[in-house]
Amino acid sequence: MGDMGLGKTIQAIALIGTSKELLITNPHCSTPTIIICLPCLITNWQSEISKNAQAGALQAKIYHGATFHSLSKAKILKCDIIITSYNTITQGFKQTHTSTSFTFKINWYHIILDEAQRVSDL
Repeated sequence: MGDMGLGKTIQAIALIGTSKELLITNPHCSTPTIIICLPCLITNWQSEISKNAQAGALQAKIYHGATFHSLSKAKILKCDIIITSYNTITQGFKQTHTSTSFTFKINWYHIILDEAQRVSDL
């Protein structure tokens, strides 16, 4: 658990960007990163990615709310970053009562849990 305002979001974005550069040399490892956060932080993550990554370098998609059913596995695999909420992940699990949702079948390159200390509330 880190303190507020120490640049962890920017560090995570830098890690993802650097990882993407490394993945370009190995096309067999081109899987996306998933960021799981509180719903109120989803647009903040998207904004920070837009502000801090080189223009067009990272393609981020939100997988939450209205977009929950519109993103297919194929579309997700074309992205660099998927931003979703803890509730979206648990809802997908509860709907199938197993881990058969495609979000559980993707071999994510990075899994970033923002505000993970709040997971116990779910």
